[in-house]
Amino acid sequence: MKKSIFILLLIPQLLVAAESKLDKLIEQMNRYSLDELDADEEVFVQNFMANRQFEETESELNSENLPSDEHAKARSGLLLIEHIKVIHQYLKSGQRERADEYLDFCKKQNFPEPNIFKLLPGEAIIELLESADHNIYVQLKDYVDSLLQMITQNFEKSDSANFQSVSRSISRLSTIDPQVMDHSIREPATNTPFGHTAEMKYLSWKLVREGLGVKNIALAGLYYGDTYTVEEQFIQLLHAKEGVDAFRGGFLMSGPSNQDRKKAFEVSRKYGVPNLFLDVTTVPTVRFDSKTISQVGDDIISAVAEADTFLPPLEEGDEPMGQIYVNLVDLMECVNLQFGKVFDTDPTDLMLDKEHVEQLEMVFARMKSMPRIKGILFEEGRGRAIHTDYAIMTRWLRQHFPEGEYTILVHAHGGTGNEHSASIDSVNVGADGVWSSFIPQAALVGHNSYFQFLDNLISSGNEQAWDKFDLHTGVELARALYSLNFNTASFPADCPVWGKNHRALVHTAFNTINDAEWRSRPDNLYHQWTPEEQVEITTQRNKMMEFEWLLSNKKMQDPDARFRIAPLVTDPLNIGNRLAELKLLRKGRSSVKEAKLKYGKKAQQIMFATMNAGIRVNYNNPETLKKVFEWANK
Repeated sequence: MKKSIFILLLIPQLLVAAESKLDKLIEQMNRYSLDELDADEEVFVQNFMANRQFEETESELNSENLPSDEHAKARSGLLLIEHIKVIHQYLKSGQRERADEYLDFCKKQNFPEPNIFKLLPGEAIIELLESADHNIYVQLKDYVDSLLQMITQNFEKSDSANFQSVSRSISRLSTIDPQVMDHSIREPATNTPFGHTAEMKYLSWKLVREGLGVKNIALAGLYYGDTYTVEEQFIQLLHAKEGVDAFRGGFLMSGPSNQDRKKAFEVSRKYGVPNLFLDVTTVPTVRFDSKTISQVGDDIISAVAEADTFLPPLEEGDEPMGQIYVNLVDLMECVNLQFGKVFDTDPTDLMLDKEHVEQLEMVFARMKSMPRIKGILFEEGRGRAIHTDYAIMTRWLRQHFPEGEYTILVHAHGGTGNEHSASIDSVNVGADGVWSSFIPQAALVGHNSYFQFLDNLISSGNEQAWDKFDLHTGVELARALYSLNFNTASFPADCPVWGKNHRALVHTAFNTINDAEWRSRPDNLYHQWTPEEQVEITTQRNKMMEFEWLLSNKKMQDPDARFRIAPLVTDPLNIGNRLAELKLLRKGRSSVKEAKLKYGKKAQQIMFATMNAGIRVNYNNPETLKKVFEWANK
């Protein structure tokens, strides 16, 4: 009998044992060579051995002066993912009885709340792990990881002098040193029905940091109070895998009030995340409490003063340290901005609420007294602004926050089709760049992705946009980010720059790479691979797509739905509205707000728990939501 079989025969005896006995099992496994194991057995053993990885972080975590309870929480949150992998591996190898035994063992362990083993019956967890969605996700992680290795090893980048296809203009677009704050780890969560997991966030971080060379990165949005989510879990995972240096240039996001900032400030202290992003609203929303503008100003000043006690010394540059960015979420709505020309008037002439203008300018003056505030960011919340609105607001902000002292970044939601024009118009009148994801899929119907922004600068002759970022493999990197977020190896056809139709010529007259034509583009500027590498990429993608289509039982989604769910960000009321829309609430309750909130909250907890466990399913799918509702009712 092979030694590997002997190992597996030992495992059932220890499945319900204490974790210390698992450690002994791992030590016993180490005596044997993994070369002797079958492929499935090797994965199984490696899942067990992964527990040791987190044991080895214990001294590092302690060296960061984490309280013992926080260290235990981090370790249990990360081990939860590994325990789920073991159950999944049992199921893949046809050992259902062993999966059930191990699941019973996990139910006795202490994992952070919401805990999947407490919220769901064993049958429900098994059903999720055997779903097509989750098994596609497991395979996708390996697919993206192999693609990531190719991207990070591709050092051949064309000389910027060879790709300029336009004359250098005198506009600001061609001369600016573009500033980008990456939100690829967070922003697509506002759109995907599959939610996020800590491991797919980690792969996204590697794509952005190692693949693109971006150093200014929004790492996590801690908007959930004391609830444990994948946002916090990702910070723990990144710390365990990469150490505190991985946080350089990274930001944690939260509101500025005492209550809203509590979790983000705790995590920043504990793990050494060096920068903060404060989401500031002046118009009441479901996300933040209603306050006067003066009170909002007090919150900002109070938050910065508290952050002064634990943030590192201030460092400027492309990898910020000790900085605070203030994001003005609803600036246009607050001042009641009207349509108007960008340059013909003073920006405030187009703002009807003069009282709010005056109050905001007083807050701006107070903010300027805080040296750590280096970034002034703004957006409009519902995709109703047009490109000139952003330019007008940029002019107004630049009057108060001088260039060279403050970075102004723009975030434009889709909805009017103006999102990419908004970036360009804002930069032309004084903004430094954008804060957004590398891909456009976010929020309601997209946003101003910074891949498109940088491409527009490069088309305008901006050499710094090319030299500063590793865009030569940008097409495959964007596709990898899309795959991670939307659980598929397929990608949209019509996305500018990286979609299928961008490169596939449908008519000779549409050729954009003919040097003799007006403003021709360089061929494959963002897709620089050798023929052999391209074959390898295509082969891997085709294999992944074949696997996906074999497993997937795709159903027609209801195209006329009024509500949809992105589980990491959708609020309980909207979840309840989606349940009512699918007629899942009992007759007579579908119009009752309290019932929608009640079941929306229960469903949200289940969604959070499954994401914490590293499980992915489409939570907007009617069949999946029906099961979630049944589980929530038990």
